[in-house]
Amino acid sequence: MLTGHHDLMEQRAPRPGRGSLPLGYDPRRRDALDPGAAHDHDRSASLTVATVERDAESPAALRARRRARRARKGVESNARLTGLTAGVLLVLLAAEGLTILRIRQLVTPHVFIGMLLLPPILVKVGSTGWRFARYYSEAPAYREKGPPAPLLRLLGPVLVLLTGILVGSGIALLLVPPTLRREVYVVHKASFVLWFGAMAIHVLGHLVETTKLAPADLARRTRDDVFGARARIWLVSASLLIGVILALVTVPVVGHWLATGGPYPAG
Repeated sequence: MLTGHHDLMEQRAPRPGRGSLPLGYDPRRRDALDPGAAHDHDRSASLTVATVERDAESPAALRARRRARRARKGVESNARLTGLTAGVLLVLLAAEGLTILRIRQLVTPHVFIGMLLLPPILVKVGSTGWRFARYYSEAPAYREKGPPAPLLRLLGPVLVLLTGILVGSGIALLLVPPTLRREVYVVHKASFVLWFGAMAIHVLGHLVETTKLAPADLARRTRDDVFGARARIWLVSASLLIGVILALVTVPVVGHWLATGGPYPAG
């Protein structure tokens, strides 16, 4: 009798298997059966909170966030312009350095490249000067990026001054009367020695950064990372075109300059 009752109870008892519910199942908890449901629920809740917070932002806060985003993009764009121009200048300066090795025979290419350098130098000074001005005017995006290393920061204005003296004395050497050429030539040579030392430190200090930034607007993989790549390329290209025009206008002067004695005119 007891045995038969026991067998009947076993038949009625639910057997564990597919579709059965585990012991202690609480229907109010979805994660009791689906471990991923809790993660999905938490993610949905976080997205809802973020949406509510975004919608709750005031128009002024939204405008401020957009301005901050544009300012950060401006910093990146300025850095790319500086890097691209620096890469172009390194190539031209290397070519100019080769002419110095045989300056008497290569004075015409020396003058041509020197005039070609002038507009890109102005672009480079403009981009670095903009960063300098924005940083010291407490622009948040530029303050966030931070300044160059202390030595490079101190060297920057000195290098700009020496570059101005070097280029200015070179142009003046072609244009001043023969009686003033010796003095101008001394200034040109002395400024070159000082400029070369400062430029060597400057190039070495920014070499890694320039290597990354110079090709960024030219490579298809990174061109669209920062808006305005085409404008930056056109700006640098235009500076080179203007440089070529200046060089073509100046080169004819070299023949007359050499005919009248060059840097050491007779008498």
